[in-house]
Amino acid sequence: GRGKNITCGSGGIIVTNSDLIAHALEKEYVQLEKPAITESFIDFAKVLFMSLFLHPSLYWFPSGLSFLKLGETIFCRNFPVKGFSGTRAGLLKDWRQRLSTSNRIRKDNAALFCDRLRCTAVDETIPYLRLPFMVDHKETRDRICSLSKNRGLGISRMYPAPVSEIKEIRDQFYGNTFPCARKVAETILTIPTHQLLSENDKKEICELIESKFIPGDKEITENLSDLYRQSLVSKSGKM
Repeated sequence: GRGKNITCGSGGIIVTNSDLIAHALEKEYVQLEKPAITESFIDFAKVLFMSLFLHPSLYWFPSGLSFLKLGETIFCRNFPVKGFSGTRAGLLKDWRQRLSTSNRIRKDNAALFCDRLRCTAVDETIPYLRLPFMVDHKETRDRICSLSKNRGLGISRMYPAPVSEIKEIRDQFYGNTFPCARKVAETILTIPTHQLLSENDKKEICELIESKFIPGDKEITENLSDLYRQSLVSKSGKM
């Protein structure tokens, strides 16, 4: 997907250790429709657009385009399945080396934020896509996000709602409610860790949290030490 550590825009992979299953999958795959040239061009343009505006100081632009649906949880049962295009394959050239570099930088940036914000890491080996931490109240989360957006720092919320409240599948939960999941959705914040962060970006992100919230805001002070302990929710991508 477009927001992953290494991406070609969208796509998927099936891995099996069964020759029988692999053969059956191959028979299905060769019959799939191939993307048209125009589709490949559009895919390339989308990835180029996102890569240009990933930088914190420019992210305000795509985040303001509602049709991109950034930050939304989208559950879709009906989507086209097509063969992998040459364009997407080209975008994944040298992906192992690029992923290794990306992972190292993300781990280093996460460690820097934790050290600066005086937090204890749950697992320093994880290359966090975004570094999560929690505050006590939704209002506090929203204040931080608002200031971050004004300064172009890239701090943002994570989940808009619990999985149980996704419209397309909420009937599967038989009317049950999940207060802890709702609390996480309303109070979790994420800090960018990608390689486009400059030293000044990282400095300003830390200063925003330190100078504006830690000294005079008890709720932030008490929860910063729990940053990684409570961030396990991000590792599974579920609540």
